[in-house]
Amino acid sequence: MNAEELITKIMEYYQVHTLSDLSKKLGVGQPAISKWKTNNSINTIKKRCRELGIYQDIFEKDINTKNIQTIVSMQNSTNANVVHGDMGDADKKQNIEFDSIPQLVIADLNNLFKLAIQNNKEDILIDELDDFIYQTKKKLR
Repeated sequence: MNAEELITKIMEYYQVHTLSDLSKKLGVGQPAISKWKTNNSINTIKKRCRELGIYQDIFEKDINTKNIQTIVSMQNSTNANVVHGDMGDADKKQNIEFDSIPQLVIADLNNLFKLAIQNNKEDILIDELDDFIYQTKKKLR
């Protein structure tokens, strides 16, 4: 999901039809929202949604979140079927071979999740990983 789609989703949430009206709801200037769109500022939008207490309503736990959690929780498995996520392929299944993921990477992810859970920042870690995965897929295609 890109910034333009997120802004549309927030407009639907607040039932407004213009960026000017949305800017009043979000407590930011209309030029700021236009800049979010232009720069695809997803993290800025997420931060503002957290500040307004609407994060869960806008960013429902999606399939990617389940993917990340499944990979970490199944780190000792050899293979697992995981639902493939963010690019609109929600119905496709992808076979993940854990032998192809370096154990150091899996251990690092596990340690990151432990730290995030201890500091009550699991959502932030998942958001960052989602963004990283999305951007990396674009580069690898």
